[in-house]
Amino acid sequence: MPATTSASYFSIVIIDPTVADYESLIAGIQGNPKIFLLNPEVDGITQITSIIASRIQASSLEIISHSSDGNLYLRNTSINQLNIGSYQSHLNQWINQKIAISDRTRFLPAREYGSICCR
Repeated sequence: MPATTSASYFSIVIIDPTVADYESLIAGIQGNPKIFLLNPEVDGITQITSIIASRIQASSLEIISHSSDGNLYLRNTSINQLNIGSYQSHLNQWINQKIAISDRTRFLPAREYGSICCR
């Protein structure tokens, strides 16, 4: 009988370091997720897409960033209903990885948590 291996799944946490006291947020994260800080020199959506593409076995994605009504700010990128179409190919890659947008996705209001988080 062939040996079976169990896949090791993990969470990805992406943090915009402009979030106040993000170091404390990192210290409070439970488990053993892979943590990435957004680079101000690169489009935030592009960064997330690259991170997701290189992590096949990720089970969830959490994004800690700023938001306002109808806008998600990812370092130097703002995504909203006016420009979301320009990011469609990136978002499709997120969906295809089945970690960022699924029936388990939830968005936490920024006014309550200071971030947007999807699981």
